[in-house]
Amino acid sequence: MSKKEWKILVVDDEPDVLEITSMILEDIEYDGGALTILTAQSAKEACALMQEQKGIALAFVDVVMETEHAGLDFIKYVRNELQNKDVRLIVRTGNPGQAPFRDVVRHLEIDDYKEKTDLSADKLETSVLTSLRAYKNLVQRRRLEESLKDLVQVQQLLQNVNTQEPFYESVLQVLSGFLKKHLSQASLQSVFLQQGPKGVKVLAKEGLAQWSGAISEAPVGWSVGADKKSVTFWMHQFGGKHYVIGVQLGEELSAEVLEVLNTVGHQLMTVVKTLLLQHHLVSAQSEVLNRLCGSVESKSKETGAHIRRVALYSEKLAVLCGLAPEHQRLIKEAAPMHDIGKVGIPDHILQKPGPLDESEWEQMRRHPKIGYDLLVHEDFEVMNCGAIISYAHHEKWDGSGYPQGLQGEAIPIEGRIVAIADVFDALLSKRVYKAAWTLDQVGTLFKEQAGRHFDPHLVQLLLEHLEAFHQIFLQNKD
Repeated sequence: MSKKEWKILVVDDEPDVLEITSMILEDIEYDGGALTILTAQSAKEACALMQEQKGIALAFVDVVMETEHAGLDFIKYVRNELQNKDVRLIVRTGNPGQAPFRDVVRHLEIDDYKEKTDLSADKLETSVLTSLRAYKNLVQRRRLEESLKDLVQVQQLLQNVNTQEPFYESVLQVLSGFLKKHLSQASLQSVFLQQGPKGVKVLAKEGLAQWSGAISEAPVGWSVGADKKSVTFWMHQFGGKHYVIGVQLGEELSAEVLEVLNTVGHQLMTVVKTLLLQHHLVSAQSEVLNRLCGSVESKSKETGAHIRRVALYSEKLAVLCGLAPEHQRLIKEAAPMHDIGKVGIPDHILQKPGPLDESEWEQMRRHPKIGYDLLVHEDFEVMNCGAIISYAHHEKWDGSGYPQGLQGEAIPIEGRIVAIADVFDALLSKRVYKAAWTLDQVGTLFKEQAGRHFDPHLVQLLLEHLEAFHQIFLQNKD
């Protein structure tokens, strides 16, 4: 909030004590904020106020009220049931014999013990200011601890963003959720921008956030606007483009919240910048591999649309058979690499218009292993998945496939999925050496080959959703 408020609760069954205490406290200020005095004439009423009112900083508590130990029961309720460890609790009693100092201090989580006769106006003010200072420091420390703990969770969430689409919207959503909580902002608008040779581009936004000005002239790091109602996070240049996240806030940032931002701001941007770099590297890797796959397909008279469709069919089958989202993504990205091993097959074999002879078939059957050797790499999961697919997509369920003659579930699921996707698209597509099959003809073949060429469970999923797969073909024609 822009205006500070310190809530003080006075609990006493004597109306005169409540009135005098309130009069003494009403003109006190601390750290630029006024005191808001809440009163209760019983422990029961005080318990209700502690539940209803958030952020009570200090409570003066009488001991003897509706019962001889009502105030002590209230203290136990606050500390044990509400688990409120922040509020400062001062016992103030006119009957010290009912609550001996040593017993209370040793067995209850209180912050001070006063007899009512000890609390003159000056001493009361001293107790208030000392307690508010302790409360402020405690809350700030806890808030910083929570923000750092949440920052670890944000790092984990952002690492998972690489598996999500759209990428920039996912990053902004995670970042905005963290900032809403730790900047104490219920309403927050944000925008993720990129500036390149063609100008500023909005990558993602939440709310109506807008941006004006050139990004390339901005510093690296983060800054708060002059009105303390905006925060801007600047990132390094990637691939000739600059990135910025602008956040517009509903309220002015308090000094306490700014301290939290000082603690976590740079760490937060380090995480996002690292993620951006990883995203660009993965995107570049995928682009290189896709272009290589497209080049191979064109040599063997296939089309770029064919490998896109195979990727989409494969993703659909991965979803239908219940694979984890990360596994679905890997299969989709790696499926276009299924025939990359054909780069090692002579052009005259790949482009031969008629049937291959036995010698030519022997060379052609080498391409799964060539692809595997080309792609396998322990540090790149997409390439590893592509290697598995390349090696396994010509295996058959009954063991009559190649190159290893694997059978049944010994064939990796990635290979079983792409085998169906590849054949499905090849049958539906028109080529110079064959006419396109009808959807009924394709369905009939898969029924016949279930349990022979193909995984019968995956075939069942394909046939149950045949029209959905056909729509992928129609929406991604050559």
